[in-house]
Amino acid sequence: VQEGCKALLLHEPVCQIPFGVEYKELGVPVIEDISQSIGSSFEGRNAGSWGDLAICSFEEDGVVSCGGGAALVFNDREHKTAVSELLLNMRRYVELPDMNAALGLIQLAAFDEHLHRRRELYSLYSKSLMKTHHRLFGIGHIDFEPNGYGFCTTLDSKAEDVIAFAKKYEVSAKRTFVDSLAQDHQEEFETYPVALPAFHRSISLPIYPFLSQSDLQVVLKVVAHLP
Repeated sequence: VQEGCKALLLHEPVCQIPFGVEYKELGVPVIEDISQSIGSSFEGRNAGSWGDLAICSFEEDGVVSCGGGAALVFNDREHKTAVSELLLNMRRYVELPDMNAALGLIQLAAFDEHLHRRRELYSLYSKSLMKTHHRLFGIGHIDFEPNGYGFCTTLDSKAEDVIAFAKKYEVSAKRTFVDSLAQDHQEEFETYPVALPAFHRSISLPIYPFLSQSDLQVVLKVVAHLP
């Protein structure tokens, strides 16, 4: 901020939210990306309430999916002028086709039901993980309610070995942050002592609201026996 930062973008990966810090006090606009955290809350405070503006994508892997598109929302009308000017300098704004928009509306109508199921699965995954020596990634506070976007664990072993183990049982697992900016700073541990261990050793497993009971049992067994 002291060096001229004009805005702060908060990315909230795999359910996480920025509790414990009031970023608005920095004195610059805070843009909160809730694409992966929409529905998460801490002590009743929902994702999206830490920023001046909130943006949410609706890509195919989102909590709410329209097969593309995004929404930008804000409460303070002072941001309307800045956003309008920004859009003038961008390529032509394109509205979602009716079919895509309808898909999103259907999911929003069932959002609470799906959120409940995702949280239920997240809790079951977490209990299975407790049987291993690995750690749950992110907030472990009792008052944190994750949205169940995905299940992320920070490993005490090599990510490649764990991914290969899950694959043997046809369970999808991938490195959580492999596409992040950390890939360009992989050896700078002194500069990023917290971020890089998470980059190298965190994996994610998907959480599907419509997961069958038999498939769920397979996933839980895999999580409980991660090498």
